[in-house]
Amino acid sequence: MPYQYLLRNVYPRLRVAVCKVNFNVKNFDVEEAKEVIKTRPQNLSLNEMFMVANSYPAGSPEFIEVFEIAVRMYPENDIANMNAAAAAIMRNDLVAAERYLNKVNSKEPECINSLGVIALLKGDYELAEKYLKAAAGSGLDAAKDNLDELAKKKANMAEIEKKKK
Repeated sequence: MPYQYLLRNVYPRLRVAVCKVNFNVKNFDVEEAKEVIKTRPQNLSLNEMFMVANSYPAGSPEFIEVFEIAVRMYPENDIANMNAAAAAIMRNDLVAAERYLNKVNSKEPECINSLGVIALLKGDYELAEKYLKAAAGSGLDAAKDNLDELAKKKANMAEIEKKKK
């Protein structure tokens, strides 16, 4: 009888083990992160990778490489894909840029602007204008600047056509 009581009332509570684990995640400063990204990029947050990228001159090989690493570590992240697309545009790899932008779920003005830049670089001025006007309508200053570049490009093309005749 005492064993039956223990079996029903005491032993079930003894089988439960509750563990609490506390740990602190180390935040890396930029210099540490520059070293960690070379060997253990999975230990860095996307924000830390962004800080590392911004420590290099824009468009430099190191700058572009960091964004490539970031998109490999965070392939589903919209920001990582938009940054990788911008880096691909800087190195004139329009195919990769489009591939990254197609993974972006939200159509932020920056994404639409990048699609406009790709269309502009491909020579599709109508599509470029559509994208850039949409991005500029959202208040993105870079899109307004790109619209100005598109207007210059169109004027230049018209001048070339005029000289051919």
